Amino acid sequence: YFGMKAASLQCEEALALELNASNFAHVYQFAEDHGAERLKIECHKFVCQNLKTIHATEGAIAQLQRSQLEAVLQSDFTSVPEDDILDVLMTWADQKNMSFNETKDLIRLVCLPFVPVDSLVMTKAIERNFVEEDMIKICRLFQNDGDYRTTMMNNGSMYRLRLTSEMQQRLKSQHRKLQEMEDYGDPRMMVCRMLGQVNGRDNFHKIRSIQMNETEDHVMCVFPKSKKNEILSLSVDFPFGSITTNHMPTADDRYEKQVDCSYLETLEIEEVKRILAGMLKREDSMRLHPKLQSVLGAIGENEQKMSEFTTALQAYVANEFNVDPVVGIELIRSATTLFPEMAKKYAHYVRHNRCFQGNLKVGNDAPDVNLLTIDGMPTSLWIEINKRRHHCEAVHSSDLLVHKQMKPVVILGASFT
Repeated sequence: YFGMKAASLQCEEALALELNASNFAHVYQFAEDHGAERLKIECHKFVCQNLKTIHATEGAIAQLQRSQLEAVLQSDFTSVPEDDILDVLMTWADQKNMSFNETKDLIRLVCLPFVPVDSLVMTKAIERNFVEEDMIKICRLFQNDGDYRTTMMNNGSMYRLRLTSEMQQRLKSQHRKLQEMEDYGDPRMMVCRMLGQVNGRDNFHKIRSIQMNETEDHVMCVFPKSKKNEILSLSVDFPFGSITTNHMPTADDRYEKQVDCSYLETLEIEEVKRILAGMLKREDSMRLHPKLQSVLGAIGENEQKMSEFTTALQAYVANEFNVDPVVGIELIRSATTLFPEMAKKYAHYVRHNRCFQGNLKVGNDAPDVNLLTIDGMPTSLWIEINKRRHHCEAVHSSDLLVHKQMKPVVILGASFT
């Protein structure tokens, strides 16, 4: 570009305006080859927003490079339904002669729980063994069980809801309806609202990776087999075997045959209770041991390390009882779903949980709370609301009173352990 940065940016913008289903691939490749970052972003946006058109244009989808398609699959702004995304991916893989394993790796980037299990494209994927039985179970559960769906929404990339064109239109429509209300901006309209389930320290009963079957005489595992790989890849250097506590398993507590998913599903409920109670007691006593407390204190607020260490501890406890570590971990974490009263007595994460149910309800007037601006300056909720309300400018448009406001108050909140 001969150092002509401004001119090159104008060229990139001009090229971006001419993008269509026939030329986007050539322009995209040009942008990558010549380091035209602005043009590369515009090409990515074009594909995300026009994936259906590109798919319908003969030979166009095959021109996408794998890295470019991966970026589209990972984007929250790919504006077509998830079943269309899966269809596009399978078409692309066939046209590019991708191997079975390569295609299967890419399918992991599709949010499969949002693809109807009985849809034509899912049926094709199942027939070609791209979707495993465990994943089909999860998809059915997600699509048919409202509690499970609410709990899992946005819990990992597989469960994220993309901002499709339809979703954007729905949000705009809701916003317009709010603006048309006569009391829009009135403090009485500022009430507590909840968008879906809150994911906090008081929702352990929502973990349902192992749950009762329909007749409630056995349990069933509903977590993917890929969980095993996550456990095997953990690398935590701590001598858990040196921790001597109460509730250490005896020879009678250990099964001769390892308790994996298939075996667990054959056991009577009372036997499952016995195994789980033993593991919960041992885990609780280990977590409270001074050596582990000092490690947990050193980890502090590093959430990833805390999660890895806790998972390694639970895997060790499961091994002590000759339970498959993956099964043991999910069983411990599903305790409040399976046996709530037992969890209250033995589960560490319930017994030592400092979270409690507050008295704020949906529909209450929003309380004033201390906040910080994005620049770190102290403020409060009602200071910010009043700032915007006092700057409202009411104008007449036809017969509607439309309120033009400053940007809305957006509160970013998070919890920490």
